[in-house]
Amino acid sequence: MSAEDSLEVGEAVKLVLQRMDSNPDEFLDPTNQDPFTHSRNRWSLLMQNHWNSLTIAEQTMLKDKKKKLQRDRARKNFHDAVMKELLIGDYKEQKDE
Repeated sequence: MSAEDSLEVGEAVKLVLQRMDSNPDEFLDPTNQDPFTHSRNRWSLLMQNHWNSLTIAEQTMLKDKKKKLQRDRARKNFHDAVMKELLIGDYKEQKDE
């Protein structure tokens, strides 16, 4: 049983949480602003207009999901940077020999 099943959560919030899983880039703002209150991504205006109608539990679930998406993106960026450094570093070392 997931968190959204154990609490009373509106169907619309469940749909947004599922959309965050399937299309995370729609919720990740390149400026790292809060996609629910400040940025201008696909979902920001809708979320801003309805944010206060959500329960605290629903808001918390959405914020926690957003934080997870940001962490996942940061980890992927770090992994990509490490791999690039390993590849370029190995190439530079071979070239210098």
